Amino acid sequence: MGFPRKHLLPLFLLAIGVILIYSNSFNGSFLFDDQQILDRPNLHITDLSAKSIKGTFYFTPKSKKIYRPLPNLSLGLNYYFGKDNPFGYHVVNITIHILCSLAVYVFLQTLLSISGIKPDFASKYRYEISIIAAFLFAFHPIQTNVATYIIQRMASMAALFYIISVTGYIFFRNQTLSKEKISLFRKYAGLSIAIISGICSFLSKENAAFLPITILLLDYLFFFNLVDEDKRKKLKRVYTISIFLLMAVIAYAGTGRIMGYIHGYGHRDFSLIERLLTEPRIIFFYIYLLFIPNASLLNLNHDILISKGIINPPTTLFAIAGIILLVIIACIARKKYNLLSFVIVWYLVNLVIESTIIPLELIFEHRTYLPGVLVFFLISFGNDAGLH
Repeated sequence: MGFPRKHLLPLFLLAIGVILIYSNSFNGSFLFDDQQILDRPNLHITDLSAKSIKGTFYFTPKSKKIYRPLPNLSLGLNYYFGKDNPFGYHVVNITIHILCSLAVYVFLQTLLSISGIKPDFASKYRYEISIIAAFLFAFHPIQTNVATYIIQRMASMAALFYIISVTGYIFFRNQTLSKEKISLFRKYAGLSIAIISGICSFLSKENAAFLPITILLLDYLFFFNLVDEDKRKKLKRVYTISIFLLMAVIAYAGTGRIMGYIHGYGHRDFSLIERLLTEPRIIFFYIYLLFIPNASLLNLNHDILISKGIINPPTTLFAIAGIILLVIIACIARKKYNLLSFVIVWYLVNLVIESTIIPLELIFEHRTYLPGVLVFFLISFGNDAGLH
């Protein structure tokens, strides 16, 4: 089977399928937080001057702190070309979702090309697994929140650059382990892509801050055992220094933010402790929706019972125990089934920021957009394992 027929044709059909599925949303009106697009004058650019473009990087004209500049710039460009007509905004959102779906395919193809993948079965059927997972990601009903809710392009853009960054890093590490003679450009192209895309991801939404953790864990799970003892010692030093630097950054920049988060609970009807107790239940609720997309449970707003104590409701204790069990499984499986470990790590790490101490709303389906990538992979893997 030739490259166009094997890769380009199914991905073209994927794009067409997404357009058809969301075709009835192109003229949808501005909803909820979308209203900020109309209320923020700095997004209403009338020319493409450097001053106008820079102005979109802030939440308001008087703001001093940059706020998600890349999605804001895209919203400003939408306004420049289409004013308050929602059609153009939805076209961009759907386009980003398509690009994310294509990125998922390339990411999984690259991930499953690592020689240290366990079980080996996954590498053998990497094409089938990757294409099915990409289609699941593209068509799954839970993505409606991101694909049609205009302001949530912040989540999809962050996810797009995040996935590209991890893919670039894997490509770089594969090149460093290759026994073939490789040019410096090819060797470091992946690393450059990883760094640039990682920065773009963070400039799209702050939950990309855990990207370095994801990359460190990925390197440990898949590449650490592929090198000799001397290189392992060097890697251990790299891991140690990286963790120390990350902790230093958190200590320097995070203390004030954490206090701000604690004070932010003043306008919520739940406390920090109640949120921390409730979120494990929500994390498993997300898993349920990813595996079983019950239409009656897919909503923009969810009525969630707040956990008042560790056994109030009793499912709180089971959910907490479930999170602990997943972490234990990830640790135990890291040598024989490192792919399973990475699926668990990816899912949990990419929920940390929006599912722990920050006083956000308790639940939003768009938070599964990035964490769900490897859940769809797991579903696809299970399907292929059953067929073969």
